[in-house]
Order: sequence, then C-alpha cells, then structure tokens
Amino acid sequence: MKELTEQNHFKWGYGTEYAPFKRFPEESWHVAYGARPESCADFKSECIEAARTIASRASGPVWLCYSGGIDSEIMIHAFREANVAFKIAFLRFSRGENEHDYFWAKKFSLESGLEIKILELDIRKFFLSGAAIPYADQSQCSTPELLATMWLLVRLLG
Repeated sequence: MKELTEQNHFKWGYGTEYAPFKRFPEESWHVAYGARPESCADFKSECIEAARTIASRASGPVWLCYSGGIDSEIMIHAFREANVAFKIAFLRFSRGENEHDYFWAKKFSLESGLEIKILELDIRKFFLSGAAIPYADQSQCSTPELLATMWLLVRLLG
C-alpha cells in the first residue's frame, strides 16, 4: 500500500485494500485510524515536525493553501518556524462568495510580510458548466467543495 499518511496510521479508501477508486460497485468506503508508534510531543512541536517531514518528501516547491482561517495560519507558522521554504496560495471566488476569507488572507499577508498568490475561480460557473465533473470523475470525490481545491492544486503544481 502506498504511504499516504505517516506510516499509514490513517487509511481510507474502498474495499479491504483501501484502494483509492472503486473497483467493484459493491465496495464501500472505509476509514481506519491507527495509533502512533511513539509518544506525541506538544501540539506546536508536532506541527513543526510535520512541516519538516513534508518538506523532506517534497519533489518540488511546497505550496500551502491558505483558506483565511486559523488552521491555515497555524500551518503557515509551523512551516516558518521549521525554516522550511514554502509558497502560499489562496483561492478567491470571483463573485465574492468567500470575500470574508479573502479579507483575512490579505490582512494576514500584510501583517506577516508573506506574499500570497491569489487564484480566482468563478465557482458557480465551475459547477454549472460541468467543469468540475472531470475532477470528480478522476478522483471519485464525493465532497463537492474539494473539487475547487483540486482545481487550485492543478494550477499550482502544473
């Protein structure tokens, strides 16, 4: 099984082998959580160590997708404190559907001195035109809000 999380302590997928795609119509979605093999450090230290681990496995630039929320800020601070090079991206919806989040992303960028790459998507057109369907088909994603994130990642990673 391909390692998708640290030592595959969190597994998800279809069937008993946690395949990413359904192979048979009767296969159902499964999730399994395992215990960490060693004791955990404090939350901040674990976040910093996770940033270092991600950076050590990256084959290209590390992009952090900033949502405008506190979880994203914690992630950015962890990468910064780990002295890991990273870039930040924000997905802005062109009709202002996430303007509140965009406000916080701009504020955070100014206050922290970090540049944020803004990519814009007409989210209504994305879904109504059928542009989201290839992302759903390829990934078998059942969570529509993740399809816009996939759109963003394709543009960041090429």
